[in-house]
Amino acid sequence: MRLLLAIFTIYCAWPACARAAGVTVEAGVDRTQITIGDLVDLRVTITADTTLNVVLPNMDILLGVFEVKDYNHADPFVDQDGRRVFQYQYNLTTWTTGRWLIPPLTATFTDSAGNAGAASSDSIFIDVKSLLAEAGADTVDIRDLKAQYSVPAERAMYYYLAAAVLLAAFAVWYILRRRKKEEQQAVVDIRTPHERAIDELNALNNSGYLADGQWREWYFDLTEIYRRYLDGRYDVETLEATTPEVRSILPQMPFSTAERDRIIEFLESADWVKFAKLVPPQDKPREDFDWVWGFVQRTKREAVETAAPEKVTKSAETGG
Repeated sequence: MRLLLAIFTIYCAWPACARAAGVTVEAGVDRTQITIGDLVDLRVTITADTTLNVVLPNMDILLGVFEVKDYNHADPFVDQDGRRVFQYQYNLTTWTTGRWLIPPLTATFTDSAGNAGAASSDSIFIDVKSLLAEAGADTVDIRDLKAQYSVPAERAMYYYLAAAVLLAAFAVWYILRRRKKEEQQAVVDIRTPHERAIDELNALNNSGYLADGQWREWYFDLTEIYRRYLDGRYDVETLEATTPEVRSILPQMPFSTAERDRIIEFLESADWVKFAKLVPPQDKPREDFDWVWGFVQRTKREAVETAAPEKVTKSAETGG
């Protein structure tokens, strides 16, 4: 019986040795015990005759619960025995505890005659432990909450006093901060609406927006200057209003129907440029600038505003 068993064992093992002729596969790890999340360095070396065509194992299927965090495939080289060497390195990790097996890694190959074969590495076991178990913590169940801390009566007064001091300090800080902010906001522009609009139009005219083709920036600034002038000159609120809302405000102002239509046409055409990114006709931006300029000059309050020297450049006055 023992003789038959020995013959059967030799019979089964012989084909495996034959299939592995000319190819060896070696696999090893830097450690066999880790905690979850730790990295394991797996190195695989395949050595084969240069006459063989070697196909590498599919690592994604073989690694099971382990995931590949990084890898490096070195270029094949020929060793001193004239055999071709393939070297691979994988950084593995897992978040599942237990004893896990990296099965034999099998490389298949064919020779010049088309005969196929395979060679495999040994299996590798890796023990993955929990962090709680590593720290010696109780992993059976979640522990109960600790009892609520109660402040001794003789010390409670000190806690209340400290809380009151902190609250008062915060209140003082908040009041001072708010007062400083209000003082900063209290700085008033003493220029008349006309003077401010002229200064801002001069700045816009020298901005270079038109030369650079920045139409949206040009119209954002131009409409803001115009709306701010309307608000200051006629005591209305158009700066934050939409164009349809401005349309409903215009009847409150001393403008003719033609003037109201021109104002709406200006604001609506500017909206197309600002929000729909429409490229205006070549002369339109300059025409709108000249119209706003003339509107500000035509509607200023002569009785209130002093005859201060004009701050307008010749180029802006002529629309150039």
